[in-house]
Amino acid sequence: MGGKTMQVIDPGTGQAFAEVPLGDERDVDAAVRAAREAFESGVWSGLTPQQRAEIMIGFADLVEAHTGQIAMADSRSNGGTVSWIGGGLWAAANTVRNLAWYAANKFAWEEEIAVSGSVYAFGEHRVRREPIGVCAAIAPWNVPHMMALWKISHALVMGNTLVLKPASTTPLSALIIASLASQAGIPKGGLNVKGKTVLAGVWRAVWIVFVLIWPVLKWVVSIEVFFQLLRMMYHWNTPGVHAGWTFLLHFGVLTA
Repeated sequence: MGGKTMQVIDPGTGQAFAEVPLGDERDVDAAVRAAREAFESGVWSGLTPQQRAEIMIGFADLVEAHTGQIAMADSRSNGGTVSWIGGGLWAAANTVRNLAWYAANKFAWEEEIAVSGSVYAFGEHRVRREPIGVCAAIAPWNVPHMMALWKISHALVMGNTLVLKPASTTPLSALIIASLASQAGIPKGGLNVKGKTVLAGVWRAVWIVFVLIWPVLKWVVSIEVFFQLLRMMYHWNTPGVHAGWTFLLHFGVLTA
């Protein structure tokens, strides 16, 4: 919305080779609204797990078919070899397929719980599990293609929608992957990719119910992002958040 852009630098030459949009807080607000609207409309969350799995497996097929394009983008921006990145994409695409299949065929979306045995505990008890809402994720620079796909697949196969922030030095693969997600049939607002300046907006968005950040370590996520997270967690002065912060430091996953 702000109309600003940033350059993507080849670390081998120090020269810019691409230019991408630079998001601001208005962009992240729009992304969260789009994700919330997509979730509440049921265009994704309302599908059966089998329907979502079919789309996600098609998405994985598209990612694999575009391995060369994605691998070249990440190779230029983070210095990895094309063959190494290609291998990671193959593994990540299979992760998407596996998670989609398990969500559709093995996950207990609904189950009956045995009653206590008391004559007064008549009837049946059932547990029904549903998608939880809008998720946010941060993908680091070291293996951006794989980290993005892991986070995308975990959120989407379960019927949630996602706002993804790629590392500012390696945003290209996430943008390509988002385009492929749209081609695969993931609805508008289901997956949203936003850039460098949007982290604070993501964390302030009260609609976001789950945050996936793995691993949040200063040598993987930039120093700027690491201390921005630290400042925001400090100001969330509640016991639950401090407990979440401890969990984040140890395991890299935070429930907000």
